[in-house]
Amino acid sequence: MERREFLKKAGVGSAAVAGIPAFETLLAGPAWAHRRNGGGNGFFFQVVSKSTTTTHLLIISGCGRITASAVSGGGNFAHIVPAATTPFPIEATGHWRAKQLLHFSQLGTYGTLIAGIAEWTADFHVVSPFTAVVPVTMEVVCNIGPAGLINPGEEEGVVVSGGPQTFVQQVPSAGLTVFTAPFRRAGDGDDDEDDDDVRS
Repeated sequence: MERREFLKKAGVGSAAVAGIPAFETLLAGPAWAHRRNGGGNGFFFQVVSKSTTTTHLLIISGCGRITASAVSGGGNFAHIVPAATTPFPIEATGHWRAKQLLHFSQLGTYGTLIAGIAEWTADFHVVSPFTAVVPVTMEVVCNIGPAGLINPGEEEGVVVSGGPQTFVQQVPSAGLTVFTAPFRRAGDGDDDEDDDDVRS
């Protein structure tokens, strides 16, 4: 199957084709408004990762924030089996939630975007075709090609390990990831004091 056609069927075609301009729209949306009160760096991704042992794929999306010592956020996933015709069979689908930050290293910045690698533990909450909670470790890699910011030896994407199968980045990558600088609006000035009032 031609790669562009597969990405569209897998649900990430628009993001993969649109590239960085698509993220500018996403990051400006209300989903990111919570960072104004929460502080920290943002993250967003929508990717397709591949199993290291089978032909299975993992479509996974997520967004949230990273502070110096914690991560919060989550998203959705679908563990699928590629087939000759659509719809591809679904092995498991549900939601995930970040738990504990293991590390976040920044390679460099490009405007308000950040290239780097973050790793955290998470729970995958399977809701269909069975129910289960699967603890995993997630690693998110963001490269920014236009800035020449490429993590050495790392492809853009998401690694999920610790579950029944390990999923890693595809080569070339299928999807996009991004980290962002803390949200600040021009003219905020002393408004940041209001943000401090709501932090725990």
